Order: sequence, then structure tokens, then C-alpha cells
Amino acid sequence: MAGDGSLLNWIAIAVYVVVALVAAWVGIHERKSLWLWIGIALFFVVLAALRWFEIEDIVRADMREWLRERGGYGGRRQLQRELTALLVALVATFGIAGVFFARRGFFRRIDKLSVAALAACLGMLGLIGLRLVSLHTTDALLYGPIKLNWIADLGLSLAVLAAAALRIRLIR
Repeated sequence: MAGDGSLLNWIAIAVYVVVALVAAWVGIHERKSLWLWIGIALFFVVLAALRWFEIEDIVRADMREWLRERGGYGGRRQLQRELTALLVALVATFGIAGVFFARRGFFRRIDKLSVAALAACLGMLGLIGLRLVSLHTTDALLYGPIKLNWIADLGLSLAVLAAAALRIRLIR
């Protein structure tokens, strides 16, 4: 359990739990966006569980095994490139659509901090997708000497935490 037992893994789980608790607090105390913040809290509970039970590693291993069984493991690089391109295109499309709708006033009923928290959650989904696809060049960027994986993971989590903390200040 609890991933590889590394300190960074435990820190990530702790950060996810803290973000979930603070987001839930915002949702409970701000009726206007109750479901949005409860959804964000549940999202971070799921992230903690994914890390705790090593679900990403299991899915990645199962995908490799599935490719080996079908004789496609040797050509996995092409599939990974296509999946990575699709994932980047999807995240970019959602990001552009979010900016478009925000500028059109679509999120009028949702405050800017909540929109920022949702955008960070979208970024987290994109990061998880990149980790699952596991393309060698992507892995070199994510897990290389700079550790962009941890920077993005922690940065996006802290962005949601900061948005929630600022919402708490505004509520009070």
C-alpha cells in the first residue's frame, strides 16, 4: 500500500488530503458553489486513493501486458505518440474553451477562484493522462533531473489549495 513508500509519495497523499479537506470546508460554508467545491474535494480524495493504492502503476502495467498479449508492444511508441498528441489536444481545447467561455461571461455565477481551481483540476487530469501514456520522451521530461512531474503535481494541488484558502478569507 501507499505507493512505493517514498517520502514524496507520502507528501503527495498528505497534500491531496489537505486540499480535499479545505475544499470541502469551502463547499459546506459557501452554499452558492457547494457542489463545485464538494466535487473538487472528492476529486482530491480520489487522487489520494489512486496514489495510495498505486492505481496508476497498475493501469500502466495492465496496458503494457495488454499490448504484449496482442503483439503490439513493439509498436507501442507510435500508439503512445498518438495518445499523447490526443491528450495534449484535449487539454488545450478545454483550456481554450474555458478562456473563451470565461471571457463571454459564461462563468458569471462562479467566482474566479473557483474557475481557477477547476482549471488546476483539469491540469491535474492532463498530468495523470501523460503519466499513464508513459511515452519515453514525455517520461524524460516528467521524471528527468528537473522532476516536472512533481513540480506540476504539487503546483496544481497548491493552486487549488490557494484558491480554496482565498475563498475562505472571502467567506469570513
